[in-house]
Formats: sequence, C-alpha cells, structure tokens
Amino acid sequence: MKEEMIMSCPYCGREVPENAVFCMACGARLAVPSQEQTEQAQAPEETAGTVRADAAAVGEPTPCLPTQPPAYAFQPARPKTNGMAIASMVCGICGFFFYGIPGIVGFTLGLVARKKIKSTGEGGAGFATAGIACGAVSAGLWLLFWIAIIVALVFAVANPPLLPPPDWLDEFYNAGPVLNAALRGWF
Repeated sequence: MKEEMIMSCPYCGREVPENAVFCMACGARLAVPSQEQTEQAQAPEETAGTVRADAAAVGEPTPCLPTQPPAYAFQPARPKTNGMAIASMVCGICGFFFYGIPGIVGFTLGLVARKKIKSTGEGGAGFATAGIACGAVSAGLWLLFWIAIIVALVFAVANPPLLPPPDWLDEFYNAGPVLNAALRGWF
C-alpha cells in the first residue's frame, strides 16, 4: 500500500498534494522532490531517531522563488450585511424629508436588525445603529414641529389681537364688494 506524502507550502503553510507544482492557496511555485527523495520518504526508517550523513544533500526540498508574484493573499469572507439594517438606515434618513413617518419605520427596523445581527453574526450593526439614531431624531424633530404648529394655532384662536387693525386697512375694506368680501375673511 502506497503512503501519500504530505507537503506543506513554505510561504503560506497550507498542505499541498504530493505532485503539486504550485500552491493552491497562495500560487507560489513549489520545489518538486526528486524520485530518490520520494523513495526515501516512502521507505521504512531503519534508524529512527538518528541523523543520516547525507541529510543535507537529500533533505527536504528547498523552495524556489515564485516565477510570478503570488495571487492575492487569502482573505476570510466578510459576513453578509443584514438587509434590514440597510433599510433601517435608509428609512431613518428619509424620515427627515417625509414628515418623520419613515423615521419611525427606520427606528423599528433598526431595533429588529440589531437583535437579528447579534443572533446570526451577520454584518451591518453600524447601519442598524445609524437607522435607529436617524429614525429617532427625524421622528422627534417632526413631532416637535407639529406640536409647535398646534400650540401656535391654539394660541392664535384663543387670544384675540391686542391692537386694533391699522387705519390703512379701512381703505381696503371699502375698495369694492369682491375685495371687501375677500379681505373680511382674512382680517
């Protein structure tokens, strides 16, 4: 039964098959062992633990310099970005322009996305946080705006004007029946 010789790449340390000329991971050219080295590696060791005199001559294959630069270094795959986190940020930003309603949606989506990101390990925690912040701020600002409008209207209706209308307004009231009717509704 033939034993398969396992080699490792001298550049990245990955295991490569016996007959490999290039490393599959980094693309470096590997030194191919000679037939004599292969036979010695497969032969049973009679003198286990002793150093042979010709170890330097027959030793492990020395690596050759790559003939071309190695391919891009192996980079681990980034985690997939959570879609709800992106939608949260988009809705949070849109809340500034559309009366705060998308801001409420962005806030809610951000909270759900952060919980899902923690449980699944997906990426996008920054998007979810931005969606929560933008959604809360946009909804809060629009809420304050509408409260101020309502308070101003209630105050205007409840309090009559403190000063009488100016004299020049009487001239407009007497300008004609159409203009008179239009202006009396406003003043």
